[in-house]
Amino acid sequence: MTSNNKEHISLFQVVVIIFFLSLLAVGIYGALQVESGLDLTDVVPRKGVEYKFVEARLKYFSFYPVALVTQDFDYANQQKKLLSYYNEFKNVSG
Repeated sequence: MTSNNKEHISLFQVVVIIFFLSLLAVGIYGALQVESGLDLTDVVPRKGVEYKFVEARLKYFSFYPVALVTQDFDYANQQKKLLSYYNEFKNVSG
């Protein structure tokens, strides 16, 4: 190999390392922007009355925070209870 080829190889390596580091920085920044949790509109059916209610609540009363906290809820084995929660939510008048 001539010295000219060695310079090209090391220049290529530097470009690849800079490209990799920039992708890594963008990935870390993106990962830090992710928020955990679901919005209530992600849980209720879009064609139902509940979705319209939640959408209107978010539009006009979004400054009142509402959350459903289940903590150690066993979703896999408590489907009937989850369905009853859903049915109770449908009956809430707003």
